[in-house]
Amino acid sequence: MLDKSLIIDENEFAKLRGVTRITVMRERQRRQGPNFIKIGRKYYYRMAAIENWFLKLETEVHHVG
Repeated sequence: MLDKSLIIDENEFAKLRGVTRITVMRERQRRQGPNFIKIGRKYYYRMAAIENWFLKLETEVHHVG
């Protein structure tokens, strides 16, 4: 059985990020967000895919000194 805490829907993903569902939809259409799962008309995100996506967005800070 699949652990439901490992998957969230697009509304939960939007809440997690502090953006609207429309923003999440727009980014998905532009292929700018994390990988997703589509079942019927609903979209879901694995927490691992979200974490990987966040890590890809991470910027390394170089300290001078």
